[in-house]
Amino acid sequence: ADEDYIIIEDKLTLKEKNDPWKRQTRYATFTKNIDDIYIITSQGRRRIYEKCTHYEIWIERFGGQHLKVLGKEKGVAITNRSEAEFIVKKIQGFLLKNIKHKPKTTPKWRVLARQITKEQELSELRIQDLRKGALLDYKLQTWEVTEQIQYDWGQGNTDTLYCLENAENHSILLLVTQDLGIYQTWIEERLSRQELVSHNLEKAHAEAPLELSFKGNLLVKQAIETGYKFVGDSEFLTRVEQYKYLSEDGKHSLRTLRHENGKVLVFSGTKAGDFEFSNILIA
Repeated sequence: ADEDYIIIEDKLTLKEKNDPWKRQTRYATFTKNIDDIYIITSQGRRRIYEKCTHYEIWIERFGGQHLKVLGKEKGVAITNRSEAEFIVKKIQGFLLKNIKHKPKTTPKWRVLARQITKEQELSELRIQDLRKGALLDYKLQTWEVTEQIQYDWGQGNTDTLYCLENAENHSILLLVTQDLGIYQTWIEERLSRQELVSHNLEKAHAEAPLELSFKGNLLVKQAIETGYKFVGDSEFLTRVEQYKYLSEDGKHSLRTLRHENGKVLVFSGTKAGDFEFSNILIA
């Protein structure tokens, strides 16, 4: 590495080279004006039928620019969080030797996640008090909150999407929505590209029709919301626009998230009652 850049190389074994999911990486990133380096968890598919989790390493430059250093699109899909943390520590060690200054103040224009008050009394915990590391029972199994995404909408409401995992490493998505202090819970599933095509939804996010059909349910557009998406505990944010659809009985939902970079995610949801979740504990 020279004064301005660090070259990240990934030397793989022969066995790993034969795996198309992994390939050799040689990628240069800035070493000057770095404010932070952090890990983001990303859900994807290793094969059409096999979902998996991989980790991306991002840096934030002074001024708020966020750049991906490593991740699936940058050469290697890191599937082990400890490996991602090891890489981050190595880069941090290098940066500490090469960066001589840091900004004294946070830019005034930076948007911070809305602060949500969580109940601390263990006997009073409810579904809206979940946070990373919390435990709860659902469908006769114990689940742990492993990740969370916060959506702050312009109308003052905040929704939170939690990833829950059980002892068998099965995962589900739990969305907790807020509207004027009223909370609703939804079990969600992110739709793949193949599912969008098979249900004729691949253009729904662009056209935003008043009604659409999904798995036998007629869904009607309820709201268009704009705001910010915050991943985990970091200040990494993305401006998003959400189109929300509900079935007539209010038990099924479909929401389309359009990110400022053009990326679109679609989630289908089934309404769940608070009574279905119990024994909420905070470690």
